Parts: sequence; C-alpha cells; structure tokens
Amino acid sequence: MTFSTEQWRNHFESLINSSDDFVAIATPNGKMVFVNEAGKEMVSLPGDLDIKETLFTDFVTAHGSLAYSEELDHIFAGQDWKGIGWLKNWANNKVFPVQVTSLVLTDPLHDQPIALATIRRDLREIHAAKLESDRLRLHDPLTGLSGRSQFENKLDDSIARSITNRRYASVFFVDVDRFHEINASLGHFVADGLLAQVANRLTNSAVGARAVSRFGGDEFLILMENLADQTQAEEIASRLISAFDEPFPIENNDVYVSISIGVCFGNTNASQMISLADQAVYQAKSRGRARYEIVEATLSAQIADDHVSKYRELHLAIDRGELFTLFQPIVRLDDKKIVAAEALVRWMRPNHGIVPPLEFIQLAESTGLISRIGELVLKSACSLIKTLNDHGISLKIAINVSQLQLVDPNFALIVTTELTRYEISPGQLTLEVTESVAMDDIETIGRTIALLKEAGTLISIDDFGTGYSSVRTLRHLPFDTLKIDREFVSAVDEQGNDYAVVRAIIAMANALGLSIVAEGVETADQQDSLVQLGCPYAQGFLYSHPISEGELVSILTFDNLDDLEQSPGLL
Repeated sequence: MTFSTEQWRNHFESLINSSDDFVAIATPNGKMVFVNEAGKEMVSLPGDLDIKETLFTDFVTAHGSLAYSEELDHIFAGQDWKGIGWLKNWANNKVFPVQVTSLVLTDPLHDQPIALATIRRDLREIHAAKLESDRLRLHDPLTGLSGRSQFENKLDDSIARSITNRRYASVFFVDVDRFHEINASLGHFVADGLLAQVANRLTNSAVGARAVSRFGGDEFLILMENLADQTQAEEIASRLISAFDEPFPIENNDVYVSISIGVCFGNTNASQMISLADQAVYQAKSRGRARYEIVEATLSAQIADDHVSKYRELHLAIDRGELFTLFQPIVRLDDKKIVAAEALVRWMRPNHGIVPPLEFIQLAESTGLISRIGELVLKSACSLIKTLNDHGISLKIAINVSQLQLVDPNFALIVTTELTRYEISPGQLTLEVTESVAMDDIETIGRTIALLKEAGTLISIDDFGTGYSSVRTLRHLPFDTLKIDREFVSAVDEQGNDYAVVRAIIAMANALGLSIVAEGVETADQQDSLVQLGCPYAQGFLYSHPISEGELVSILTFDNLDDLEQSPGLL
C-alpha cells in the first residue's frame, strides 16, 4: 500500500497534533509554516492570526528583544540545538521556560537546509509538580509533620527574632516512653497508628508553637519562641506531659502512653540547641517516665547586644542598598584569558568601612538573612551576564549558594525566574556549593541541585578537600566543576604533601570529567606548579583582586589583561 504526498502530510499532521508539546516548522529564513494545536493553545495564539504571516522569532521573543540568542544563533547557523529555551505567551507578551529540541532539516541530495523544526515542552507544570513533590518529601508521610531541616531553618529564624525582641527560643525534644515495648507487643502497623495520634496530640497541645516536627522514630521536636523566661518553658513542658494523661484508643482498647521531654531554653544556634535538648531528654528518662529536664543555652548579655545590633544593621543595610557585588576573574592558565568570574558580596557599613565578609556572612546565615543576600547576588550576576551578552561577550559567572537557599523548595524556581527575566542562558550561571553544605542534608539539597541541573545551570563544588566526605560528595551530586581549596594551593609549589594532594585531586576530577579551578593563587611559583600538574584554570590575587562590574566589563571589552593585573579592586 502506498500513500500520496497529501496522505503522508495528513498522517504527519495528525501525529504532530496528538502531541501535548509545542511543535512548529519554519522555513530556513525563519518564516513559520506550521504550529500544532497543542502549541497554539500553549502560547494562547489568537484564533484570527495567520501562522504563515509570522516569524519563528515572534514566538521566542517578548517586547522586541531576543529571549534566547544562543538557540537562535545555532539554528540560523544551520546547527541543531537542545537546552532550556523560551516561548512567548501571546496573551500577555511574556516568555516562559521550555525544554527545547530544535532541528535543521536538510535536503539530502543538495545538503541544503529546507526547514527548521522545533519541539518545546512546557516546564511550568513540571517545575510546579516537582516543587510539590519536594514539599511532600520535606514532610513526614506518617504524621504529616515537617522534617528536621525545616525545623532547623525555623529555629534559626526564631533565635534571631527572639534575640532582637530580648526574648528566648526553646526546643522541646519529646521522646515516647516505652515505645519499643509497645511496638513489640502491638506490631509495627498499630505502633505507626499510635505515633500518628501522638503527633496529633502534641500539635493540639503545643498551643502557639512555631513548629512541630518528627525527629525520627518515636522522637519529636517542638519550637516555641519569644518566651519571657525559663518559667514559661517549664509550664509548657508540664502541660505537654499532662496532655498524655488521657489514653489513646487503639483497636478497641485504651492504651496509655507517657512522654519525657528535654528542653533547651536560650538563644545560641539551631544544631546546638537541638543537641542540648536531646541530651536533656535522656537525663529526664534516667529519673523515670513522664518527666522533663531543662537546660539553658544563652549568649552573654554583651554578645547578645552586639548580635542584635549587627542583625538590625545588616537588615537595614540590605534595605538601603549598602551591600554590593564585586567580581573576581577566573583565568585560563595556558593563555591567561578571563573565562569566568566569581561574584562576591561586600558590605560598606557607614562610618565603619568594609565589613569583613566572614563576619557578616556568618551573621546572615544564623539569622536567615542569607537568602535575601543570595537573591541580591543572583540578580547582580544575571545583570552582569546580560550586560556582557549585549557587548557580544560570553562569560560564566559563579555565585555562592548557602545551605538555607538549597533547602528552600522554591530556590530552583527563583533561579530560573531570574534567568528568564534577564533573558540569559542557564549555562552562563554557575552555582558554587561548599562540600560541607552539600553533605548537610544531601537528600534535600540533591533534589534542589537536580532541578537546577535540569534547568541548565552549572554546579561547582567549592573548597574541595577540606571536608570529611569529599569523595562521597562527588559520588552523590552531579557537579560540573571542582574548585581546589586555597589551603592546598598555598603550598603546592613546595613539592610536598600538598603537591601530592593537588595532583590526586586533579587526576580524580579529570577521571570524572569535571572542570578544575585552583583557588587562592598568589604567586608565580604556585601558578607554575599548577600548570605542571595540568590544572587548566585558576583564581587569585596573582591575577586580580575582586573588582567592580564596570571594571570587569571594561577589561573584557578591551581584552586587556595588563589593566586587570594592575587593578587592586576592593577586598
């Protein structure tokens, strides 16, 4: 059986129209020929619009500017392209992210392009579904309570607010007494049902709690904030224990359960307060059942006052625009060309000058302000990439990402939103994660990194070699770049242990297909040793201190490395 050309065309259109993706065909010069029905609906195409009167660029641009020049550069040069691209919603003239496969169809006899074909999958629902999936994973499926990472984030925030208000936060570590006996006698299924009821009773009894979480097994965490004194914490603990005087109905029987509680009252940091509360509950259980033990963990008055003062100042500094971003170039060692730059945030504190980054970054992390600062740096990096693109310069910019950002289920969406707003390629943005942060909550952070990788951004492991689980980090997370910590680079020219360590790191990175950057290069001897070891890229004061966006754009525009080397920048 044979088909006529018209029959083949009808079968083809029927097949294409069965797809839920946007599928379109254009002539080699970009004039649209066909858009499938799902595609028309996806972009809210006006019903009276004649497809053949439109251009391919009409579908991927908004407000008259190219939304994704990298894709257009490839296909109009006769090259296929895959990646994250854009589509325009004709109803509101805004672009949205899509997964793209664009092909140049050629005439096999004359090797000439005859059409452009593109398939574009809407990522909005996929991102929303993954965010919902991540939200569900962050909650305990048995009890519906939040997990430990969310509890710690809220605790850090509560500590900061309590210090500011001259009040106290408290962690209540709850352990179900004799639960192992109950589990053994009634079975796992019944015991799980009991845990769900325990969680419900704790939630109802912990009036005013900022968070109630399942720590694991038969252990729960409760967070109270803005307590006036330790007496309030003791009253809450007593009330919680009394709430378990009533039995639980289990399979037509009344089961009596008691709880023991360890309370940490004070304002230090999340991990310490949870640890102290954990120790306290064991002290309580050692004295019998249905008891509580309270421990205090407070900052000294002087430290607390200083903490409050700096927190308020940093909060205001963000609002007033006192924080700014500098960029330290990363160079290719074989020709000393700038191929990337790392964005570094600085705080110009009025009447004090530059605040050391380690000082205010640590403060930002302990108070939750790091997420706001991170977004400022992200916007600065995207703005610079956009500026350089407009000058015809393609450069990768790296930004540091905190643990608080990576456990935020909306972080991947925040990043892709900025990429869309500035109309830049995701592959021009690198997110740097220290190995200690990566291993802190590897499951949650791994999901966030997977979303960012899917969107097309690059991921770098920073300060490699200083953590206890460096190799494990590489095995579990999909990094693109490895940055060798300055601790090893500082003595790499001495041909000793650090030289051997750097050689091993480079060999391992090469075997894994990772790009390599050496941090903290300050001398020509260090540089020579790195070249000898085969390290391709480096960053450090030997090449440049951190410099302003304007300086970097000027240097790259004129391609003048001498200007770069003489520019001191701001530390």
